[in-house]
Amino acid sequence: MGEQDGINFDPLFTAWPSAPVFSGQRAFQAENKKPTIYFWRIADNGGLPPPGEYCLNDYLGDIYLGGVQAMRFSVSGLCIQVKSPTCKITDDSKNINVFLGRHNKTAFTGLNSTTAPVPFNINLTNCENVGSVFMQFNATVDSAVAANEVIKIDDQPEGASGLGVQILSAGGSLVPLNQVSQVWSGKKGSQTNYRLSYQARYIQTQPAVTAGEANASATFVVTYN
Repeated sequence: MGEQDGINFDPLFTAWPSAPVFSGQRAFQAENKKPTIYFWRIADNGGLPPPGEYCLNDYLGDIYLGGVQAMRFSVSGLCIQVKSPTCKITDDSKNINVFLGRHNKTAFTGLNSTTAPVPFNINLTNCENVGSVFMQFNATVDSAVAANEVIKIDDQPEGASGLGVQILSAGGSLVPLNQVSQVWSGKKGSQTNYRLSYQARYIQTQPAVTAGEANASATFVVTYN
């Protein structure tokens, strides 16, 4: 067998659990002599280890040059920090009912006429390690409107027709449906609680409006990093 320059690794997690991350020879190019060390997640359940600091403070292997052991390789204080997932939706924000009011159909004066918007909030807490927050509202789009901004009202006996529902930002900008948008960014740790403020309103989508209940629904998805 031919000789090969290389480095043999057998690193261990010293705290969680005491098992090999990988083992076997990892060759490196002779001109740079820079081995690479990897931390691997090896939990059987696919989850992360408990939060905390995990360090390599151990013998890792031997360096061979020309087939001759040239150096014993060890590290000290090589650590990674495992942090718990953060950000929780508060209980009062997990299922939000927004009452858009009772309106005479004569309040709708033509296509795209709207009612006054009704505010609502989505509250997040325990966001210690968050630098960006993203929001997406998923809903069935009203096909009568070209823009992706109107939720189709539910089909129901004796229900209203000719209407849809729009979601707006706190500043009054229409929120597109089924599309992610960034709603907050900043330094991690600078803020732990977030109040995401929105509004909702009816909009006329057909030339004529008929009276009845006009209900619609959407699912919001919050992501963060």
